Amino acid sequence: MVAKIAILIPTMGRAERLEKIGKNIKLTTKSSYNLFFIAEARDRETISKCEQLGLNCIVNLGGSYVSAINLAFNSTKEPFLLLGADDISFTQEWDTLMLAEMENPKIGVVGHLDDWAISKTKKHGSHLLIRRSYIDKFSGVEDEASVVYSSAYKHFHCDIETEQTAMKRNAFAHSNAVIEHNHWVNGKATKDKTYLDALPLLDKDNETFIQRRHNFEQYLVDELREGNIYKVNRGKLSIVMASYNAPQAIKETIESLYANTYHNFELIIVDDNSSNSNTLDYIKSLVKPSLKRVFLKKQGFTTNAWNVGVKEATGDYIAVLNNDITLSKNWDVYLINELDKKGAMIANPFQTDVAEPLPYGKSERSGNINIRGVCYAFKKTDRDYLFPLPSQLVMWFSDWWLALKVDEAKAKSVFVEKAVVFNMGSKSSGDLQEEKGLLWWIIRGDALQFEKMTGIDVSHWENIVQNKIKNTNENKVVIGNCRNVIPKTSGYCDGRSYHKGEMINLPESVINSIGFNNFEIAE
Repeated sequence: MVAKIAILIPTMGRAERLEKIGKNIKLTTKSSYNLFFIAEARDRETISKCEQLGLNCIVNLGGSYVSAINLAFNSTKEPFLLLGADDISFTQEWDTLMLAEMENPKIGVVGHLDDWAISKTKKHGSHLLIRRSYIDKFSGVEDEASVVYSSAYKHFHCDIETEQTAMKRNAFAHSNAVIEHNHWVNGKATKDKTYLDALPLLDKDNETFIQRRHNFEQYLVDELREGNIYKVNRGKLSIVMASYNAPQAIKETIESLYANTYHNFELIIVDDNSSNSNTLDYIKSLVKPSLKRVFLKKQGFTTNAWNVGVKEATGDYIAVLNNDITLSKNWDVYLINELDKKGAMIANPFQTDVAEPLPYGKSERSGNINIRGVCYAFKKTDRDYLFPLPSQLVMWFSDWWLALKVDEAKAKSVFVEKAVVFNMGSKSSGDLQEEKGLLWWIIRGDALQFEKMTGIDVSHWENIVQNKIKNTNENKVVIGNCRNVIPKTSGYCDGRSYHKGEMINLPESVINSIGFNNFEIAE
């Protein structure tokens, strides 16, 4: 009669442990089982010890934990397999509790509790119970037939791929069985030669995991290890970024995007008629998958660039970014997790900057509005409600408009502490002021338009802007008051000198949006 469970114990250089391991299993296991030690071919001491004690020993030529488990799967017949190790201890009823989950015929992989934080999430169990017929039918991984673990790994992370692949197939369950680790990491063992020999494999297995994780990961492993659960949504992500000059800032932003964004994404760069050739050259030189570049022939400023980019987006989720920020690791997972919650319409990261190194969410520093203008995300299903933004708001108050729209929908715009951006400090806006002297005039006009459109008092911001204008032009003539300063209708005065002929041609929509009139230019 075939026993119910094959208990597989790969071992290396620890012959003195075999007898103790066998006794522990005998004392704690109620089901019928066969115990198999898998010894490396070079480990003659362990092989001899198995012979001396009359223990089942499978000799592994593969030289790794993964090859040992896969070999043992093919060398045994029991309907269930426990994937063990020589540094664990079983506790009472472990087999009863794990097999109880297997009563559901759809379950192929069962986890357990241990003393790692990750197991408390019930999304991981280092030493899995496997249904043989599940491996025969589906395999433990998606790109290799009839294996428990992917042969791409040597030792580490193989269990994570197998269990999360099972989660993807709705074939994973977690039990209340407890299997304890006797490991040097938790202080229950010394770092012996076996551990030291295995550690060099960690870096390579880390690389393998990073390369493969997007194919199987259902829950963000980085967070599971901390005891937190963040579901990985497989929806498509579009990232919209407006650009204007500031080539170094744009480069840092894009490098940060590709280094720290979890999802595969399409990047839509809308260049707002940059005057800096280095910016244009850099954008044109980019070679990235799913990259769209839009070069506007006339400068339309932030709102227009956002409208153009968001219209082009094809993703299920859309993130809008400034071109002068860097982002924390997996920022997109955290924002999308929030968007998947009931009532959430916009998700925003926390922010740090030169003046405030501690991350903050809603704050007086950013106008106390419920949105992060430098980076925010929303679902494509809400795009037609939120966009297009009104062209009357050229640059600065379009994010305020979005926050207002969310409030009107009785929805939520949420700040997510796990996602953090660093704001370099309005690099493109600085170029705009330095080059054309327009920034504070446009912001002032946006404030007036926003107040006119919504009835919301923004005099606080008008006064701040007016002071900025005065400071910018402290040795120059400033004509008019806070609500009545305008160049001739053909264009804008540059905001610095007010001499005839120093006019800047702008799109008609921008000229109309500011709402100034009847300005007499100074001689």
